[in-house]
Amino acid sequence: MSEAEVPRHLFFAPHVDDAFIGCWSVLYYVEIPARKIIYTEKVDEVRGREASEMRDAWGVDIAFVDGVRGAIEELQKNIRENKRLGWPSLKVYAPDFYFETHPAHRALGCALWNEVGPIVDKRFFVYSTNMNVPYLRELDEKDARIKRAALDKYFPSQSSLWDHDHRYFLFEGIAQWDPWTAITD
Repeated sequence: MSEAEVPRHLFFAPHVDDAFIGCWSVLYYVEIPARKIIYTEKVDEVRGREASEMRDAWGVDIAFVDGVRGAIEELQKNIRENKRLGWPSLKVYAPDFYFETHPAHRALGCALWNEVGPIVDKRFFVYSTNMNVPYLRELDEKDARIKRAALDKYFPSQSSLWDHDHRYFLFEGIAQWDPWTAITD
C-alpha cells in the first residue's frame, strides 16, 4: 500500500449502513482518504450499490471481507501498514459488544477487541446502532439534518428504519472502550 492508501480510521460493520448510523460524525468530518469501512456480511445487489454510491460520494474506501475472520485479517494488515509508516494513530471503530442487541454486531465487536484491543489500546472505539446506550449523544440540528439526508440518499432500502425511529438520525453513539472502567455484569 502507498502512504495515501493507508487509512487512519478503520470502521468495521456487519451491514452497509451500520458504521454510517453509529459513526456518522467521524465519517463526515475526518479528512479524505483517512477512512475505510470494512463490511463483514454478504450483501445483495441493492445494498452493494448503496455502499458503492456512498463510497463514491464521500470518498470513503470500502472493503467486503468474509465474516469476522476476514475483518481480523484486514485489521492486522492495516495495523502492520500503519506501523511500517510510523503512524501510531490508527483508530478502530467496531460495534459495541456489550450494549448492542444484534448478534452479528456483538460477535464482530467482541472478536475485534479480543484480537487487537490491547494492541490499539486507547484507539479502540465502540459504536451503537440501537441508540439505547449510556454514551448516546444528540446531534445538533444542522448535523441531524445532514445525516438524515445522507441516510435517505445512500441507504434508501433501509429508510423504513429511520422513518419510524428518529433516533437513527438525531443521535449518535461512539465511545472509547476502556476495559478497566467498562460496565460489567
